[in-house]
Amino acid sequence: MIEFYSEQYDEVLTKFGNNPADDLDYLLSAIKKHNLNVDVELITKAFELSFKLNKNKKRSSGVPYYTHTLSVALIIIEELEIGDTAMIITALLHNILRDYEEINLPYIRAEFGQKVALLMARLTRIVCYKIGNRTNVEGLRLLFLFLIKDARIFVLQICNRLHDVRTLEYLPEALQKAVAEETLKFYIPLVNKFGLFQIQHELEARSFYFYNPTQYKKNIDFLKVKKRLYSENIYIIIDYIQNILNNNNIKNNVTIEYIKEYKLFLQINSNNINTDNLFSINAVIEDSTDLNDVFNVLTNGLSSRKYIDVSYKPTIESDNSLTLDVYTNNGKVSVHIKTKEMEDYHKNQIFSQIKNQAIKFYDTQYDYQITDADVKLWDKWMQYIITNYSTDNAEKMIWQSLKNNLYDKKIIVKTNNNKKIILPTKATAIDLAFNLSENTGLSAITCKINGIVKSLFTELKNGDIVDIITSPNCMPDSSWLNYAISFKSIAYLTTYFKNKQTTICKKQLENKQNNMYQKIIITSKSKDILPDIKSIIGQNNITRIAFANNLNTFIIAVQTNINANTSTNHIFSNLIKIKGIKKIDMTHI
Repeated sequence: MIEFYSEQYDEVLTKFGNNPADDLDYLLSAIKKHNLNVDVELITKAFELSFKLNKNKKRSSGVPYYTHTLSVALIIIEELEIGDTAMIITALLHNILRDYEEINLPYIRAEFGQKVALLMARLTRIVCYKIGNRTNVEGLRLLFLFLIKDARIFVLQICNRLHDVRTLEYLPEALQKAVAEETLKFYIPLVNKFGLFQIQHELEARSFYFYNPTQYKKNIDFLKVKKRLYSENIYIIIDYIQNILNNNNIKNNVTIEYIKEYKLFLQINSNNINTDNLFSINAVIEDSTDLNDVFNVLTNGLSSRKYIDVSYKPTIESDNSLTLDVYTNNGKVSVHIKTKEMEDYHKNQIFSQIKNQAIKFYDTQYDYQITDADVKLWDKWMQYIITNYSTDNAEKMIWQSLKNNLYDKKIIVKTNNNKKIILPTKATAIDLAFNLSENTGLSAITCKINGIVKSLFTELKNGDIVDIITSPNCMPDSSWLNYAISFKSIAYLTTYFKNKQTTICKKQLENKQNNMYQKIIITSKSKDILPDIKSIIGQNNITRIAFANNLNTFIIAVQTNINANTSTNHIFSNLIKIKGIKKIDMTHI
C-alpha cells in the first residue's frame, strides 16, 4: 500500500456497488451535507441512467462500472465542493457516449439539457492513455484547448483521472506504468497551474508509486531517516511559534509540511537535493490580523529564544503570504505565514474560473496572459505537427511547447522604445522579433542587445534592452527553428516554411534574378572602414565601389557579383558590427 496517506483507497472495499438505492442515498446526502445548490431531481435521473447502462459492466477490480462514475461525481461534490449540476451529471454519465451506440447527443440534450450535452461531447473526445507505442496526442491538444476554453472540462478530466489513479492496482502492470507516466508528465503541471494542490500531491504520490516503485520506496526511507534527524528541531520551533502567537492572542494553526516524494525524486534526478527544503512550517492565522504585525511578533519573539541562533529573511510570495526563513544551528527552516482569508480567496478564485468556464493563463508576477488569438495560433501549429510528424515526435514537440510557454519561468526584456515584453526563459532574439509581429520576425536579420550587435540566436536575459534590426530583403533560414522557444516564433516559422505558395513564389523570384546581383549601400561616418568592408564581402565578390560625401556622412556603394537569390544574411550581420556604420541597404542590380 502507498505510505504517507492517512486514508487508503480500495474500490473493492468501498460501500458502493452492493445496493444502488443506498448508493443514490449517499450521493444525495453528500449534496445536502455540503450545502450545494443543484438540481437534485436531474442528478437523480442521471444516476439512474448510469446504473441502468453500466450495471452489468465491470471494472478491472470486478466492481460494477457505475461505481466509478459515482466516485468521480463524489470527488466533485465532497472534495472540491463544486455545486454545478451540469458537471455532476456529466461525471455520472461521462462514459455513455463512448460506450453505448444507442445513446447520442440529441438524446442527452433532450433529457439533460444543452449544458450537459456540450460538456459530454467535449469530454468524450479526450482520451489520453498511453498504451504501448500508442499515444493520443490529439487528446493532449484537446485537453489544452478545453482547459483554455472551458475550465469545467479540465476539472472533470482531473477528477476522472484521480479516481483512475486511486484504482491503478487492479490494472495490468504495463498499463499501470503508462497511466502513471502520463499523469506525471502531462497532468501534474496542468493541475499545478490551476491551483488544485491537494489533488496534485495525491496524483503525484500515487502515480510515482506505480511509475517507479523502487525509487518511491527509497525516497520514503530517505525521508523517514531525515524526519528522525530533524523532527526534534522542527517541533521545538513549532512550539516556540505557537507560544509566541498564543501569548499575543493571535489565533493560529501551525503544521509541518514535508517535501513530496515525487518532488524529491525530481531533485535527486537533477542532483539538486537541498536538506533545508525537506521540511517547512505552515502558520495559518485564523483571524484578520495584519501579516506584517504577525511577522514582527514572531521575529521579536524568536530572537529572545536562546536555543535558536536566528537570522531572518522575509519573503513576500505571489499570493501575498510571507515566508520567514529561520536559521538554526541544525539548518534552515522556512515558516510560511498566511491568513485563513488567503486560503479561502485562493479556493474561491479557482471556483470562479470554473463558474466563468474560461481559464486565463495569467501570471501576476509578470502580467503575462495568453490571448484568444494566441490560442488559435498555437492550436493551428499543434494540428500541423500532429498531421506531419510521427506520434512520438509530435508528443515531444507539443509538450515541450506547453512546458516552455505555460509552466517555466518568464523573463522581461525591453525594446529600444522602452516597451516591456514577457518571454519564456531561454528565449532568443528570434522569439522577441516574432513577439513584436510576424513581419518583424520574418524580416529580422540581427539585433543589438544592450547596445552591442548580437546574433538573433543569442539567449536573452532578464532586463536586456533589445533592438531588432530588419531588412526587407532578408528571409528566415530553417535553422531558426533550433533557436526558437516561444510558441509564436515556432508557429510563425512553421507556417512560413510549410507554405507552398511561399515556395512557388521563391522559385519564381529566383528565376527572375538569375541575371541579377547584390548591391550593398552603406551609410557611414568615415570611409576609413573600407578595408573592413572588403574583408567581410570578399575582394573577389566586389566588382565596383563608389563614394559620395553628404554633410560629413559617407555613402559607400558596393557592387558585387553575388547572385541576387543568394542569402546574404551573414554578410549583413558582420557588416553591422563595424564601428561607425549607421545604415545598410541591400538591393538588386
